[in-house]
Amino acid sequence: MTGVVEAGTVIGLISAVISIIEATKTVYDAAKDAKGQPKAFRQVVARLPLVNEILKSAKERIQTLDESAREALKPILK
Repeated sequence: MTGVVEAGTVIGLISAVISIIEATKTVYDAAKDAKGQPKAFRQVVARLPLVNEILKSAKERIQTLDESAREALKPILK
C-alpha cells in the first residue's frame, strides 16, 4: 500500500509542477511585450512546453505501473 501512497505523492508533485509551468508560461505570454526581460528568462520560457510534456508523460506512465515497478523506482526517486 505504501507504493500506492508514494506513487500518489509523486503524481501530485508532478501535477503541481505542471501547474506551476503552465502558470509561468501564461504570465510570460502576458508580459511578452514588456521591454527589458532578461535573456535567461526568455530561454527558460522557451523550454517550458518541452518540460511540461515530459512531466505529463511521466505522470501518465507512473499511473500505469504495477506495484513491483513502483517498488523498483523508490531508490531512484529518493
